[in-house]
Amino acid sequence: MNRGYQDGMLDSSGHLLNFTSACGPLLYRGDQISKQFQGNAFVCGPEGNLVKRNRILTQMPKVSAQQLYDDREFLAATDPAFRPVNLSDGPDGSLYIVDMHHGILQHKTYMTAYLRDKLTSSGLDTVVNMGRILRVRKTLATHPLAPQLNGLKTQDLIQLLHYPNGWVRDRAQQMLIDRADPETAAALLRLLGPESEPLFSLHTLWALEGLQQQDTGLLLRMCQHNDPMVVATALQLLAAFPASKVKAELAPILPILQQRKDASIDLALCLYGASAGTGAYPVLAMLARQYAADGFYRDAMVSGLAQSEASFAAYLQQSQPGCDTLLTMLHATAKARANEKKPRGPYFVPRVGMA
Repeated sequence: MNRGYQDGMLDSSGHLLNFTSACGPLLYRGDQISKQFQGNAFVCGPEGNLVKRNRILTQMPKVSAQQLYDDREFLAATDPAFRPVNLSDGPDGSLYIVDMHHGILQHKTYMTAYLRDKLTSSGLDTVVNMGRILRVRKTLATHPLAPQLNGLKTQDLIQLLHYPNGWVRDRAQQMLIDRADPETAAALLRLLGPESEPLFSLHTLWALEGLQQQDTGLLLRMCQHNDPMVVATALQLLAAFPASKVKAELAPILPILQQRKDASIDLALCLYGASAGTGAYPVLAMLARQYAADGFYRDAMVSGLAQSEASFAAYLQQSQPGCDTLLTMLHATAKARANEKKPRGPYFVPRVGMA
């Protein structure tokens, strides 16, 4: 490692204390390692010849990661030329690692004498053009083959939106959109509802969005779904419609969603609830009070109230005391927006020939 002689870079055994070249992060969504690995985050550390595995911790609205092993890494090589630089799910559900397999990771301009001596003495300066791709999967006598998607009918692709491997689900969704089969939207709509499986529901909602076949009535029904992420997605997609098309029907739903007391749904209400116009103000005001000390929700609300900051600030000031920080943010944003509308000029237009 370059500058490995400096304090705080290596431990007493010569191992890295911290990442210096983290790259190629991946949330594993395959099905050929183990269920315990699904949803874990993997990160390459080419400078340390390792791949790290982290557990994702979701405490809405914050998402953090925790190292899964205290005394080892998911994958660590004694080969000093092992340089993992990228990770990917595969069509067969395996985890794929791109190993650049190179003796040195350093631009020659910044090569120190210390590192040059280490490289030449170990022969690592000769390890070039040896890249490879590694596959990680369960040790089994046989492995299931990846589905052959190209020859499948539309109905078969729709069924693959249930598939356990996320790579296959993503490609099936993409192919449904690319084919633009007139029957696809009708088939998806027949299968989608408040009781449909969450992952299938998410893929189906975005497939319909890609086909430009979203239906406001369906999205309003999907707001009754048991899964908070499906509800949040339905609210997000509703926000893309003109307020005149959704506000009358959306406004009565917002108090019901707020009563579910779910942090993910609350965040979505802050971001997209203003699609219901002033009818959303009572719910937004209650959320403003509830999350008055939480910067994530304040930021989400300011973002969701674009063009309506001054109007909501006036309502909030009268209805909910104790929201001073949010009020300050709303007033500042409204003022900045007003200043943007003021004419700026005269603009300088250079004459032809000027540099």
